[in-house]
Amino acid sequence: APAQISLSSPANGATGVAFSPTLVWNGETAWGTSCSGNSNTYRLYFGTSSSPPRYASNLTGTSYALSGLTSNTVYYWYVVASNGYTTSSPSQTWSFTTNAAPTINSVTINALTVRTDNSTQYTISATGTDPNGGADIHGEYALINYQGENGGQTRGYLTWGLNNHWPGYQDWRSCSGGGYAVIQPGYGNSYLRLDSCSTSVSGNSRTTNFIVRFDPSFTGPSDNDISGYVWDSLSQANGWTNFQTNFGVCPATVTISGTVSNIPSGNTSTVYANTYQSSNVLAPSGSYSVS
Repeated sequence: APAQISLSSPANGATGVAFSPTLVWNGETAWGTSCSGNSNTYRLYFGTSSSPPRYASNLTGTSYALSGLTSNTVYYWYVVASNGYTTSSPSQTWSFTTNAAPTINSVTINALTVRTDNSTQYTISATGTDPNGGADIHGEYALINYQGENGGQTRGYLTWGLNNHWPGYQDWRSCSGGGYAVIQPGYGNSYLRLDSCSTSVSGNSRTTNFIVRFDPSFTGPSDNDISGYVWDSLSQANGWTNFQTNFGVCPATVTISGTVSNIPSGNTSTVYANTYQSSNVLAPSGSYSVS
């Protein structure tokens, strides 16, 4: 019979293992006598049970790439060698624990109603936590109306990354505290401007602040939500989370110069001097200067 296999990596009891690890074992050194026509192969046993089931057979190499594992979960594995006639005794059973992905805790905006005048600045903040420390968070995102009541009516997609992933993208900014931020193409990018950004770490948390302005073309919808996303140094994440910020939109203030004459009492929608459509004008007839 083949000799017992020894395992190599991930190390027994390893923690913080990526969601797509490669299991590696040492090659068989003594296959024993096999029948004519049989081949030497390996069987992999793998799962969340301490006595894992057979996961893959007829493996000719000494490694196996996994994918799609669950975060913060203990997995067990061992290998058996087969020469087609007999099998080795099982290798030792090893275990490892996958990394706990970071969580997006909050996305906020510092106003209940925003002016879409391409001038007034607002702060959109995203905060995530990581059991390995806030510094392990390598990306934080905020996307307006990706989910929620007005999901799909996106109004701007802000992304921060510790590394310079998006050179040349809209409103590229180097952020105070490290990293870089941009507005991603599509997703309503014309409605939003990014002026500056900052990021800071406190314990297991990281907060990224995006200083933004809204374009006058952003006239709706009302009750806008912001979704958040965070990922770590291993590119692991728990997916998007919607936050019901419910911020509204205040149309831009229009300033004109000139003389507006004979405004009808109670008028709310007449165009004066082909320049300005009044909004909620209540005034007696006469001559008025508007600037």
